[in-house]
Amino acid sequence: MATVVALLLSTALFPPSAQAGRPARLTATPIAAGAYHNWAVASDGKLWFWGLTTEGQGGSVIAQPARMGDVGGVVAVAGGDVLNLALKSDGTVWYISYPGIQQVAGLSDVVAVDAGKGYGLALKADGTVWQLDGELKPAQVTGLTGIVAVAMGAYYSTMFIFSKQLNFMVFF
Repeated sequence: MATVVALLLSTALFPPSAQAGRPARLTATPIAAGAYHNWAVASDGKLWFWGLTTEGQGGSVIAQPARMGDVGGVVAVAGGDVLNLALKSDGTVWYISYPGIQQVAGLSDVVAVDAGKGYGLALKADGTVWQLDGELKPAQVTGLTGIVAVAMGAYYSTMFIFSKQLNFMVFF
């Protein structure tokens, strides 16, 4: 479904008569929506942004998708309000805010990210969950192991556990 939406967005945003300097077509998967902005990862791993450059308070509007410099290797993106995260193919997590990007220190081997209002979650390959706040200091969520997926809303988060040994699923 995300691929279809991304293709529809890319066709609408970059028609064959695109402006000079813009690609004629952007194939983007995955995509993410933040509070007032959108993110897309192109098929070449480059990150694109459009929307408001701040949390709806002033700022400028980027109406056409703009590439985030030479940032590459992105495989997933999560849009929150002011905290947005990108996951690179090497398992590192990056804080993204148009037009900047900064690696989150002390966090590696990550397989999934999501963002909400003021904080984000990172799921590591070992099944542990790490929380990120506005200061970008990762802290492990204690008491949780075996997590296989994370999802966030503005004020809540959900984690998913599946136990092959016991054959059950749990949502938090």
